[in-house]
This record gives sequence, C-alpha cells and structure tokens, in this order.
Amino acid sequence: MLRYFFFVAVAVLVSFATASAQALAGPESHTGVVTAAELGKLGITDDSGAPHTFSIDDSVMITVNGRPGKLKDLKKGMHVRVITDAQGKVLTVATRDSTKGTKLFDSRTANSLMDASAGG
Repeated sequence: MLRYFFFVAVAVLVSFATASAQALAGPESHTGVVTAAELGKLGITDDSGAPHTFSIDDSVMITVNGRPGKLKDLKKGMHVRVITDAQGKVLTVATRDSTKGTKLFDSRTANSLMDASAGG
C-alpha cells in the first residue's frame, strides 16, 4: 500500500511540474510571409522557408499597418509576426514593415501596445 501511494504521489508531482513548465514557457513569436489567409486559417512561410498554418478565431487581435484589421486584410506576400501562447493558440497577428518595425494596435484604447521592431 505504501508503495502504491509513493507511485501515485510521484505521478502527481511529475504532472504538476510538466504543467507548470508549460505555463511558464510564455508566448512565442513566429515571423514570415503570408501564403494564405482564409476560412479561419493563416498560412505563412517562416524566415527559414518552413510552412506553418495557424487557426485564427474571433479573439485574435489582427493589426495591419498599425491599425485594427481582419483576416481578410492579410494578403499573400505580406510580412507578418504571429504571437502564440505556450499551447500554440494565436494571440496576435501583425504586419511587419522592415523600415518601421511591427506595431500592435489596441482598438479598445486606440493606442499602440508594443513596438516590436527590436528583436526581429
């Protein structure tokens, strides 16, 4: 019985440690060029040439040229930055202009949230 309790306790601790590590991982940034933007999906080719597809729902904040936008506003060939959470859910998509950086626009306050020109 004591051995069973020990194994259950170890399993619970390992589960908790794994979940905590995923929660601490934080957001990830993906940059690339739009290949498709339709039907709730965004396709990009990243800076190394690898294709990626992201699911886009109504909660995703999309910014085009520093202004609020929609998935349909993202056109093939546009440079974008996609921010996902640790589980891969898309949080934001913003167009990138190499001369101006990336700006995320908060439509609730009509202010720029972040100038991400540094770091990529």
